[in-house]
Amino acid sequence: MSAAGKPGSAFMLYKIFLGVLLSLSQIVLPVTVWADCENTNNTNDSVTLPITSPVYSTAVSIVELLPNPSGSESSDEFIELYNDSTDTIDLTDWMVSDATATDYVLSGSIGANQYLVIYREASHLALNNTGDTVELFHPDGALVDTITYTGSVDDDVSYAYTTATDWQWSITATPGRSNVITNTETAEEDEPDEDAEATEEDDTTENTNSPEEDDTIEPSHDFSDDIMLSELLPDPAGSDATDEWIELYNAGQADVNLYDWQITDASNDYTFSDVSTITTGGYIVLPVTDSGISLNNSGETISLLDPAGEVIDTVTYEAATTGESYVYLNDTWQWTTTLTPGSINVITAEADEEDDDDSADTTTVAPAVTNAGDDGDIMASAALSIAAVKQQPKGTDVVTHGIVNVTPTVFSDNYFYIQDDTTGIQIYSSDKDFPELAIGDEVQITGTVSEANGELKINIAAADDVMIQSQTNILSPVILAEYNESNLGQFVEVSGEVTEKSGNTIMFDSGWNVYIKQNTGLSTTLFSNGEHYTVRGVLTGSDDGIRVQPRLAEDIGTLTLADSTPTTSLEKYASHIVQPVQAQELTEISGSASPVTTSAWLWWYGVIAGLGVTLVVVMIGWRVPVVRQRLVSFGLERVHAWATQLDRWAGLEKNTTDLNVQNRYHESRLSRKTST
Repeated sequence: MSAAGKPGSAFMLYKIFLGVLLSLSQIVLPVTVWADCENTNNTNDSVTLPITSPVYSTAVSIVELLPNPSGSESSDEFIELYNDSTDTIDLTDWMVSDATATDYVLSGSIGANQYLVIYREASHLALNNTGDTVELFHPDGALVDTITYTGSVDDDVSYAYTTATDWQWSITATPGRSNVITNTETAEEDEPDEDAEATEEDDTTENTNSPEEDDTIEPSHDFSDDIMLSELLPDPAGSDATDEWIELYNAGQADVNLYDWQITDASNDYTFSDVSTITTGGYIVLPVTDSGISLNNSGETISLLDPAGEVIDTVTYEAATTGESYVYLNDTWQWTTTLTPGSINVITAEADEEDDDDSADTTTVAPAVTNAGDDGDIMASAALSIAAVKQQPKGTDVVTHGIVNVTPTVFSDNYFYIQDDTTGIQIYSSDKDFPELAIGDEVQITGTVSEANGELKINIAAADDVMIQSQTNILSPVILAEYNESNLGQFVEVSGEVTEKSGNTIMFDSGWNVYIKQNTGLSTTLFSNGEHYTVRGVLTGSDDGIRVQPRLAEDIGTLTLADSTPTTSLEKYASHIVQPVQAQELTEISGSASPVTTSAWLWWYGVIAGLGVTLVVVMIGWRVPVVRQRLVSFGLERVHAWATQLDRWAGLEKNTTDLNVQNRYHESRLSRKTST
């Protein structure tokens, strides 16, 4: 009988296979580990990009300082940066410092042609009233810009960079806007001297960076067809001699210097003799006390001329009514009882006498968004981006546009959020007075900049301050791997594995915190420790840190491990907006990298192939003495022991088999004899 036909031969072969596997694993596995260690650098070189030094932008510079505000110096002092490029620039790890070497590390980004105002309350950079130096550095420590001022500084006088490529002192501080040099004057001398000549000498020697009055330097002229007359107040409720004013508006896409521009009426004219910049979408209000142009109550014509004497705009009004202004809105001039110097025009008409309701009928027309340069819609062009709104001082009246990303009552009865391409912001009403809104509505917001619990917001007075302009706009979440200040208030998406749940907060291993608001009807029970999730919601800031707030059940989804995307540790959060959260430091991993290296897989493939060949050889000729001797010659004692045991077991099996065969043979012969 052949070996293959012996009872239990398959079991014997299985034992031999196990013996060979155990023995080879003691040899092959250490070799695999050794080879993997030897080739670590080569493996990494194949999956990682070469490390190069980052190239940082040189378009960001210091443009304005306010060392001595009349209010609280500890909060109202500021340093202003400007991005003079067409690209958004990441300011993460850039630094601003003063002469005392106090550093403030920036985070977030600055938009194209946008300003970033850094208040002392956040940076703790105290600007000395007797002179200081401010420096801006790249993350690698390279100096980007520096400015030094000296001498004693008056209250509310800012040190500003002008279009004339020099620095000047101005009594008009413009945080977040183009610099305006108004009634230019140098800083106050250290010690007033009754002798005028001595005072003059102090001015020229003490403060080398203060502008010197030089009539020989002629400021450049700007020309534009986008500057327009937008509002007049001919007959104020107060004194005509002090309370009349004329308002100009810039409907274009570029700031315009009004030096040598003129405003005229039938008997007088006023020329802008100083550099007065009107920003894009901005206003300049000219009071009668400055212009000397008295607006006749019986009516007259007002004209605006550029430096070449060309008439750019003109308006004629009839007899004025006390307390009403004449405004341009929606391609027409009309009278209104709501005065809006320096801000968006509003049409408010008194109710007819036969009306039973004595209240005023306010009609604020929601404008359609017009193309740049169209001067038929002041209201639409006047709105600031949300990023620009966030740069305004608290208490500033603003107008902005955005898309609703969460409606009132979802997070709170008192607020909702809007966003645009720059960032997002909370819209708050203490009276809970909002119109009917839906996610995707484009709205115009008129309100006041405020702050609560570490987060900037816009306070509105009534539902009329929220005007719906379009509906059913599609919102796509911003997928975040790390924190960026500009994403606050926006609809975002984060992912990670749940590591801990505390109260209403779920913590991910990627460093993000997800916060469940009770009003949403959601629960932390939707999350399980150790599971991967993707969460969409509004990125908000509070005194407790940054968190993502889902709005509805559809914002929460489970991720398989294969779908999860490795993320980097969160950057330090901007301290002037929120306190940093405690985030686990993670190592950045390539999205395509495998936890087992290529060399390890190749070694194991070789091991498996070798074991397969060994099994075939053993199955064919394990009983051949030459094979057995060859195995023994390899010094594999374990295999030899197994072979010896199997040989003995096979011998016993053979003896038993032969005995059974012989018994059956004798029984067969005996049976045949008996039958015969």
